[in-house]
Amino acid sequence: MIPTIEFWSQNNEYGIRLFEPEINSMLRLCEESQSIETGGVILGKYTTALDCAVVTEITPPPSDSRRGSSWFRRGTRGLEKKLAKLWKTDKEYYLGEWHFHPGGSATLSGTDQRGMQGISETPGYKCPEPILIIIGGSFPNAWEIRAYIFKPGSPFIELNSLNKSSK
Repeated sequence: MIPTIEFWSQNNEYGIRLFEPEINSMLRLCEESQSIETGGVILGKYTTALDCAVVTEITPPPSDSRRGSSWFRRGTRGLEKKLAKLWKTDKEYYLGEWHFHPGGSATLSGTDQRGMQGISETPGYKCPEPILIIIGGSFPNAWEIRAYIFKPGSPFIELNSLNKSSK
């Protein structure tokens, strides 16, 4: 098990911190999904310095999600209510997306890039710098995890793991 994974940009301007329960949640959902893509949203907060997203919850795919062996379209059923409640009770919110590339690399695709860039530029998301976490490979022994951040009108930034992030 990996207790914590941290990802940071080369200039240390952007970071993501994932703890064991959230890592295990993603890995369990990926393993259960087998050869079909899966994913969900990333919820949490930022450090007081606003330089690091602290992930506090990983959601499974909403029930209206659609998926196949090489594609995933996250649904929205139940998310608006969940996000409103999370903000009201814990002052936490939507940080971005995560998904699984079964049997493949954790490198983002052109579709991933366009989707996340769209989120960064859509005011309704209220998330101008969304993160994307991709898990690739197969379970239980050959998987990897990568993280990216997107800024409106800018190229994506791949963050570097400060931990050994694959089994």
